[in-house]
Amino acid sequence: MQCKKCDGSTTTTIVAGVSIFAAVVGLFVCRLFRAKGRGVKVEDADRAEEASQIGVFAELVAKYQPPAKIILSYYQIVCGLGFVYDLRFPKLFTNAINWVSTVVNLDFVSFMPLGCMAETSFHHSLLGYTLGPM
Repeated sequence: MQCKKCDGSTTTTIVAGVSIFAAVVGLFVCRLFRAKGRGVKVEDADRAEEASQIGVFAELVAKYQPPAKIILSYYQIVCGLGFVYDLRFPKLFTNAINWVSTVVNLDFVSFMPLGCMAETSFHHSLLGYTLGPM
């Protein structure tokens, strides 16, 4: 592979990375506080209505989350078949799978190219990919 000059700036990459990290942490904290607040009695009418709306949303998520996970996992596997096994599919199918792949296979590291911030090698990238999810 040949190196190519990065289009983005270091500042944009850092801001995007910090923003994504903050959003994930914020969602986790919000979910944690919501789980702790379930045992609290709701006396105010407005809060009761809001709690019922959240309950309806939670029921919908609980109902549709398992099928959504199955479909997402299926497409993640199917999108990788051509690359892993070096298969050649028809052009229409390949275009459809490439489009679906951009939605289901989010590669956050490619959104934030670390090579634009500092010199990296294969070993640094491998370490980042391995330790990053932890």
